[in-house]
Amino acid sequence: MADASSDRPRMRPIEAFPVPRREGTVYCFRDPGGGSEEILFLSETEAWIASRLDGTRDIGDIQVELCRMSGEIVPRDRIASVIDRMEAACFLDSPAYRERLRIQEETFHRLAKRPAAHAGISYEADPESLAVWIDQTVAAADSRAPANPPRGLVAPHIDPHRGAAAYGSAYRAIRGSQARRIVILGISHSGGEIPFATIDKDFEIPLGDCAVDREFLEDLHAGLPFDPLSGRLLHRKEHSIEFQAIFLRRVLGDWSARRIVPILCCFPWLPVPLRGSLPYPQEWRVAFVERLASLLDEETLVVLGVDFAHVGCRFGDPHGRAADRKEAIEREDREMMARIADGDREGFLAVMEREQDARRICGYPAILTMLEAMPGARGRVLDYGQAIEEETDSLVSFGAIAMA
Repeated sequence: MADASSDRPRMRPIEAFPVPRREGTVYCFRDPGGGSEEILFLSETEAWIASRLDGTRDIGDIQVELCRMSGEIVPRDRIASVIDRMEAACFLDSPAYRERLRIQEETFHRLAKRPAAHAGISYEADPESLAVWIDQTVAAADSRAPANPPRGLVAPHIDPHRGAAAYGSAYRAIRGSQARRIVILGISHSGGEIPFATIDKDFEIPLGDCAVDREFLEDLHAGLPFDPLSGRLLHRKEHSIEFQAIFLRRVLGDWSARRIVPILCCFPWLPVPLRGSLPYPQEWRVAFVERLASLLDEETLVVLGVDFAHVGCRFGDPHGRAADRKEAIEREDREMMARIADGDREGFLAVMEREQDARRICGYPAILTMLEAMPGARGRVLDYGQAIEEETDSLVSFGAIAMA
């Protein structure tokens, strides 16, 4: 039982989204970073209680707020029960979670390679089946690929089957690339205490390993005011880089000399008043991007694993048909993609500022990093797509852009 007199529990970064059921909507809580494998389903009231677990409130505070909001006096035991369930699932920043995290870090540190976390779940685990599917996906792509392999590539990170056409268009564009180093900018869906997180473990995927360029990482880390390897655990379950690795491994031949540089971008878009609330100074982000820019050369390909809009009930928008917004979302996305293809950093940021990230562009940190690290790059939009999930009334958009 949670201690109402002293406990001020704080929820970790946890994903929560509504799930319609016959008896009414419930809310699913899960950890996208894999710190916990548990899944909780909470009622609307219980989910509201969970949303107040920010480390500043005890049970009494939550009880008073809930009474003011609804006029309902919720027993303290019910609030404590929600806290206990969150604690049991390791969704709270508590001693139990930190011990679990310590064990996970030690276990992961001992691994020689980063295992494929999504094989057999989001894509085929069988190498032959996966190779055939990728070949077919790339072959079916639109033929607007550039004449010369690009220096940069914007690709999706939605699950490969839902984003197949855009993945195909993106990776068709780099066939024949002679790049010996592929810098992959992914997105940390679990946030992070630092702006960028790298990893020095080779990626193990069904089609063969993607070896990491450790020498490049050492050069990248040199002189930085923070250690990007301190966030290596964020890579353990993250899909945004792994999905690029399976396509890269298949589409680009001869991996005896090719290497990857896996980088998770962890910093969020924030409105002006909140930009000082990050747990690190902005100078850390700037120093990393400047260092990365100084190391990019003609043998390096920069690949982004990003999605664009996340709208609808699942992502916190009011109930309504997300599908009814698809045309408006596409217009806004295509404006943003045009700014990216023009290498227009200021224009991209202006779009974000204008709409206050209303579309929840999860690819923001990787896109900004590319625009700053490759200031002379210009590109062409290759493809665009949307995935609509009727059961959760949600829409996710994505696309493909080749940067030369």
